[in-house]
Amino acid sequence: MGYGLINVFRALDFADVYIRDSPLDNGRVPFGAGRFWDNSDIVVRNSDDGEKFEYQAAVRGRDNYVYVRVTNLGPATARNVRVRVLAVPFPGTEFVSSADWKPGPDHIELASIKDTFGSVPVGKSAIAKFKLDSSLVDKLYGWETSKGWHPCLLAKVTGDNDYGTPVGTHSWEDNNLAQRNISIAKVVKTPGGSSAASSFPFMTGNKLNMDPYMEIVIDRSALPRDAEVLLNPSDTVKYFPVLEQPEIVGLHPNALIKFLDRTRLLLLRSNNFKAIMTLEAGSTFEDAGNHESDITIISQQDAEWVTQTGDRLISIHGDDVTIGVQKQPGELRQMSLTIKIPDNAKPENQHQIVVSQRNTRGKLLEE
Repeated sequence: MGYGLINVFRALDFADVYIRDSPLDNGRVPFGAGRFWDNSDIVVRNSDDGEKFEYQAAVRGRDNYVYVRVTNLGPATARNVRVRVLAVPFPGTEFVSSADWKPGPDHIELASIKDTFGSVPVGKSAIAKFKLDSSLVDKLYGWETSKGWHPCLLAKVTGDNDYGTPVGTHSWEDNNLAQRNISIAKVVKTPGGSSAASSFPFMTGNKLNMDPYMEIVIDRSALPRDAEVLLNPSDTVKYFPVLEQPEIVGLHPNALIKFLDRTRLLLLRSNNFKAIMTLEAGSTFEDAGNHESDITIISQQDAEWVTQTGDRLISIHGDDVTIGVQKQPGELRQMSLTIKIPDNAKPENQHQIVVSQRNTRGKLLEE
């Protein structure tokens, strides 16, 4: 039946080293349970503090560290286990092997502190360490602000006697691969011991996503209950230079559009009214209206519209709030979160809020 030779040595010598895509991952492929992009066995630490395995946002102006935990599923002891980590931008599609695991201009390999283990026994784990130096943190921050790229970490583990074959090319289909979204911390100083508010702008949508609808999911469960969280779904402050570039396909709704050549526009209304408008080169068009009609609060018991200083904002009360957004194909839309730091905040406190976007099929696109 069939053809080929059985490699008895490999059958007896086989080990399976893997990086968990989430705490639910048992090494079996493909993995499909859990948020593999922010819950994997890849963590960032602000200091090399003795393998404390808990994620922290990277802090600018200092060296940070990346820990990667690898585990041997067995059945034999893994030999000569090696780990590599790259910092890469999220391109709008999922990461695939092997193209995204090769160093390049936008695939930057991290400096190793400890990346090789002579052996890892069955059922045991080892932690590899890498340096995320301050200049690279600044570069990743620049990706976000000037190019609209979200930085991620990719990790790959191999072993001399890991002969496994992946079931696909994506990170969750190959247990030797894993990814982690990386965030850059914003340090907020509280003046005079009183509460302080800080704004965190972000972009939603994707040039490659043609859906007319998306959902923004805001998880504030890690914040103190008395922290005030406000979402501005139509922030007009120019935070991201990428949104002002003419080659961007989709624009956030309050964008200023400039016509480089003489242009004729056909205007259509729902009542069949038609008009033709001719604009000379250099003309601009700004849609500065209120786009509240584009927004639906799915979790109405956990959020509500409020008005502050003339802006219509969404006050986020619940731990997990979903906001529906009608959008144009390929649109990039700027939003921002404002968080009021509680009065009793301590200098060492770190508060985390997770924002992700979901497409029409319920698939999370990015976080």
